[in-house]
Amino acid sequence: MSQEQQPQPAPTATATGNTLPPGVGQPPAPPPPPQPQPMSVPTATTSTITATAPAPPPAVHSTGVPTNAHTTNGNATAASGILSGPGGLVGVIPPPTMTATPKPDIPIGPLDDTRKFFLANIAYSMTAQEVKQWFGRFGTVNHVKIVYDKQGKSKGYGFLFMHTAEGSRAVDNFAEQNNYKITMLGRSNVHCARHDEQKAQAMRASRIPNGGPPSGR
Repeated sequence: MSQEQQPQPAPTATATGNTLPPGVGQPPAPPPPPQPQPMSVPTATTSTITATAPAPPPAVHSTGVPTNAHTTNGNATAASGILSGPGGLVGVIPPPTMTATPKPDIPIGPLDDTRKFFLANIAYSMTAQEVKQWFGRFGTVNHVKIVYDKQGKSKGYGFLFMHTAEGSRAVDNFAEQNNYKITMLGRSNVHCARHDEQKAQAMRASRIPNGGPPSGR
């Protein structure tokens, strides 16, 4: 009976120093696992904004200082007039703002000087309607006139006309009891007295030098 052939072993490295090339007689090495790539996160970039101050306007000169100019540190500044600069005409300064004069009170009848009272030291903010309503406690008020200047500002005095003799006597008695210094609409020391036209004319004449027209008016 014949002997079965035995399988021959694979050649190996010998002691003579001869080695097999890599991979020969060995299973191939598995590929290296993929390395995770770092995620790139966008970063916000900051930019520096440099504010540049606007260039100063060209010097402006007034062609003339009007009569209503005021001075600052000795230098005259026109309240209204024509402005000019290096390039020629720049603009016109508007005139001062005028204050609107409150609506005047309308008399309800003929004005009688025997029922007329002079009011002084009244608040600048008081209107004719407020004064008329306040004096209505003494009787019917015919008319109240508050004197204003050219700019529409109160001068702090005015006149009261009562409509009846009874109302006029009531105001006269109240003023006399308070030594002609009453408190009205929260303001004290308001002068209230019957208007004496002759006395008023004498006082006006005393302010006129040499009997001529008032100076500067």
